Amino acid sequence: MRRLPALVRRLPLVLVLIAGAWLWKGGTGCFPTARRIVWQLPPDRATIRALDIQINDAQGALLKREQLFFEDGGTVDALGKAHLAPGEYTVRAFIERSDRPEEQVTRALRVTDAESYAVSFGP
Repeated sequence: MRRLPALVRRLPLVLVLIAGAWLWKGGTGCFPTARRIVWQLPPDRATIRALDIQINDAQGALLKREQLFFEDGGTVDALGKAHLAPGEYTVRAFIERSDRPEEQVTRALRVTDAESYAVSFGP
């Protein structure tokens, strides 16, 4: 009969740990969680000198901005992180190239419960 009181004493700690793990993983999608985003560069990436990436929410508020600079052109896809709750986002990239004027690319990003996403700035 001594086992029951020991389990009852540990129950609050177990409940707190379960609630903490649930919140850490974003709850039911109510809270922003860390997302890994792969910025897929266009095929002619060797001419890219700078990349300004902006993530906006549905109301247009700027949530995240990353500026990447490439001295010898982009050689590989870039990686980024952002804390985003599930929902719809707009990603704008301003691409500065060595051989032509700056261009703007806009993409939609739909975030669900996955931890990784890819956004392509190519055609």
